[in-house]
Amino acid sequence: MPQKQQEQRKEHDQHLDHPAADIGEPKSTAEDHSVHIYFFSGNPYVYALYDNLLSLLRIRGHAKGHRISTLLVTYPSLPDFFLADPQAAFAYIAKDVHQQIWAHERARHSPSPTHTILVGHSFGAYIANLLLPHLTPVPIASIYLFPFLSEPSWRGKLQLALADQAYRRTPFLGSALHGVTSRLFDWVLRFISSPFKRQSLGGGIGPETLRAILRVAACERAEIGGKGPDLSHVDMHGERHGSMPYLVYTEGDEWSPRYVWDAWPEERRVDMSHVPHAFPCHEAHDEEVCQTVLQIVGKVVGGHEGKEALTDTRARL
Repeated sequence: MPQKQQEQRKEHDQHLDHPAADIGEPKSTAEDHSVHIYFFSGNPYVYALYDNLLSLLRIRGHAKGHRISTLLVTYPSLPDFFLADPQAAFAYIAKDVHQQIWAHERARHSPSPTHTILVGHSFGAYIANLLLPHLTPVPIASIYLFPFLSEPSWRGKLQLALADQAYRRTPFLGSALHGVTSRLFDWVLRFISSPFKRQSLGGGIGPETLRAILRVAACERAEIGGKGPDLSHVDMHGERHGSMPYLVYTEGDEWSPRYVWDAWPEERRVDMSHVPHAFPCHEAHDEEVCQTVLQIVGKVVGGHEGKEALTDTRARL
């Protein structure tokens, strides 16, 4: 990912010290629940699709008595040699994100938030889980939105296999095909997105960004998909790290098959089966996911929603 684009994304999403000022809210009081959310996107390098959700979390959070600030972390572009060692590739990403979080905490001018929470979507949930044991202090909770944590279904495997082959073969097919392929990817992304989200995509997905996305997908296939139906690397019960993990899932999700949510503690999972895995493509789903995340935040940190039990969100429709 170009350095300039990384800097723009960080500057855009770092509402570090006074998130309430964005919406004209009064300054915090002693009764406020200060929460900082580190958000890990699911689509590497297409960060603009998450802008609306992060804005909603801050605005709706204030209405519920939580002073919420957010940081959307960015992922470094992987060098080609990491394809030979996907485990090292993910360690490389996690180290870069860790440095972002460390720099963010060092640059903070206001008091530290009362609570820190990690929220990861899809592939971002895997990175958040990978980073969790290295963060000090340990986040009070982690929320995994439709996560890609281990072996996907056959549909997910097929998508990863196609992405892997596309990445490995395009260098031999010339730069002209790179442009055609990136325009096709951009068209598909815009086709599945709402008009509102299409505007946020700006100039579209260029060949360099597409290559970066496919490179990550090739590593995902080997590293995450290669784990099989094994969740031993995920602290589902919060026993190892002391951070309570929550699962938001949807039935039929090729990236979170049934064995994932069947293994998760029932009291810390939420069924959002009316919301698709690619929820960031539609602002209506942003609103629903925001309400679910805030429900979990209320359960974890308290406030006037703190005593509510997590509910099957289909009952709200």
